Amino acid sequence: MGTFNALCGATRIDESNIWSALIEPAGPSTAQVDSSNINEADGSAVLVVQGKKVYFLREGGNWKIDGLFGADDELEANYPQLKPETNH
Repeated sequence: MGTFNALCGATRIDESNIWSALIEPAGPSTAQVDSSNINEADGSAVLVVQGKKVYFLREGGNWKIDGLFGADDELEANYPQLKPETNH
């Protein structure tokens, strides 16, 4: 595995499984959009899918989901060791 050997350890796999277990069910099970609010000027959008708000940001020419369908708050509360480090 070379350089990436540390990423394959049991701890990293366990952490990845925790994220997957919380994020996947938090997202919508359909692509049917109930409503949308797109702000081209600041590159943000909010779509409501199955009653949940899904936030998007535009990076370059692509739209990307901002957040983890609300699961990020639950992840940080229950698993503080997984909280991403910031360089502020």
